Amino acid sequence: MGTGNYIEFNSTSSGEYKAYCEEPGKKASDPASQSLGNSISNRTSPVIRAMYSKGTHSDGYQVFNQEYVFSAGKTVYLEQGNCYGAISWLKNGVEFSTALMPQITLQNTCDVYELKCTYSDGVQTSTDLFRNAPITITQQPTSQTVLGGTGASVTLSVRAKNVNSYRWRKNGVDFPLVRGGGLPSDQPDFDIVAVNASDAGNYDVVLTSINACVATVTSDVAVLTVIAGATLTMSNTPVTCNGGNNGTATVTASGGTLPYTYLWSNGQTTSTITGLTSGQYSVTVKDATGTASSAITFVGTPSPFNYFKSTSNVSCKGGNDGAATVSVSNGTAPYTYSWSGGITSTTNSASGLSAGSYTLNVQDNKGCQGSTVVVITEPNAITVTPSKNNISCNGARDGSIVLSTSGGKSPYSYSWNNGITSTTNSALGLGPGTYTVTVKDANNCTKSISVDIIEPDGMTLTPSSTPAKCKGGNDGTATVSVSGGTAPYTYSWSGGITSTANTATGLTAGSYTVTVKDA
Repeated sequence: MGTGNYIEFNSTSSGEYKAYCEEPGKKASDPASQSLGNSISNRTSPVIRAMYSKGTHSDGYQVFNQEYVFSAGKTVYLEQGNCYGAISWLKNGVEFSTALMPQITLQNTCDVYELKCTYSDGVQTSTDLFRNAPITITQQPTSQTVLGGTGASVTLSVRAKNVNSYRWRKNGVDFPLVRGGGLPSDQPDFDIVAVNASDAGNYDVVLTSINACVATVTSDVAVLTVIAGATLTMSNTPVTCNGGNNGTATVTASGGTLPYTYLWSNGQTTSTITGLTSGQYSVTVKDATGTASSAITFVGTPSPFNYFKSTSNVSCKGGNDGAATVSVSNGTAPYTYSWSGGITSTTNSASGLSAGSYTLNVQDNKGCQGSTVVVITEPNAITVTPSKNNISCNGARDGSIVLSTSGGKSPYSYSWNNGITSTTNSALGLGPGTYTVTVKDANNCTKSISVDIIEPDGMTLTPSSTPAKCKGGNDGTATVSVSGGTAPYTYSWSGGITSTANTATGLTAGSYTVTVKDA
């Protein structure tokens, strides 16, 4: 304590301190002593803590001045600390209690509770209590500079607490959740693969909180600077003819830093490459800083000639009435034509062809060439196989002919000579002679054959006999010799003779008749 009108006081303990002015010889408790009041205080900001029951810092209790995590609908007690003045509890700015430890039921997870501490001199201190933790960004995305066209990749990153989702943006425009190549846009790390000039821009990320009361927080902007190489313009000339190799490709570079170097996918190193077949060609152009730019071009080619063939085959075996016409497309008219096989036609048609393969060579107005093969066929030759029955007996008319026909083109028609009126493949009731038939197929091809019908000679019988040796004897014999007709022969004797051979024995004198039948 000091003397006079000045008092010096030092303390680091919380609480309220009073100073008294004493008269000499009197104690501070004497009524005559004058209290200076509570004008001296050690005042700090009050704190709030919450608990499920009085005096028990159970599940959900948080350290002073920290957020608490009670759910809506829960009943909790609020307890203050460091307040040595009058207590006033406010909900969303409206006082609702002056109790030391009020009981509340959390109705809205976004409600804000406030503790005010008022001292006798009118000084107030206060603190707020929010139910949910706000988003806290611990690492902001950082700006980067990269060479474009070199295949380099960039990752922009943010680190934060209490985040439910991430939404990356470029120049204020949201990326789709899944970008090209399957890259996500809803993660704390944002990858840009194979950076090129179009990737340059301002990137940030909108963080959505797990707390609906604090909906979103936007990160700092990270600037991605792409050092661009040359801008490439591609051109080409297609191959003149299908399968040719006179195509060209050209790259025109601008921007970047001169000079440029070129490297094509086929190994050539100039801005224009020649002698190309149809296909895709890529080029990488580097400027003087080594910054690379790449582009692709496709050298085209005309389609191959298309041939539509119309043929007429040879009508008859060995004939030469075949014909062919070939229509050509996909080239540049007019066309010139030349045929193989001694054909003198210079058009797309050829006639008077026998069976065989013919090659047509075609050239269009650009000098492109092609060829196609035309095949002319012929039917098999008409084959006629006769089956006949000759006349059975001399003088009879029971001969017949039946034809079996193949080859050519059915159906067949038949024309017989010798007055035979049949128009089918058979002729009946024929006498001896030679019969000619002409067979005609559907193509009017003909085949003629001749068939002989044979009549057997008439039978000639020559008899002989030996008489019985004695009068009234029965040892006579009779024999008949046969010529003509068709062997073998059968014999039938009269007079009760049972012999079936050409000789009968045991004969008595008399006349005997024999009947001979051939095959």
